[in-house]
Amino acid sequence: MYCFGDIEDYEISKVETNSLYSKLSVYPNPTKDILTIKGLKYTDYTIKIYTSDGRLVSTTVACNKPEVLINCSQFQKAIYFVKINSAEASEIIRFVKFIPQN
Repeated sequence: MYCFGDIEDYEISKVETNSLYSKLSVYPNPTKDILTIKGLKYTDYTIKIYTSDGRLVSTTVACNKPEVLINCSQFQKAIYFVKINSAEASEIIRFVKFIPQN
């Protein structure tokens, strides 16, 4: 039984997943125009980009491409999440869209 203020020990361990994206690169981050996703396996996948509040702003469906370019030029300056899904794995990566000041 634990009371308020008691300390309980936890062990944190890394959980290995069957990720297809072990060598995945998303760059440049931050980006101003084009976001490159490189290192995908040759399989069918869907790439969705969400705002930090969960609103979907872009969807790309691609087949058998190791690299995808996504045009972010119309996105507002903000933090976004790119979710890459295939039948075998899923990956979520954070990126920042910035607008250079003159």
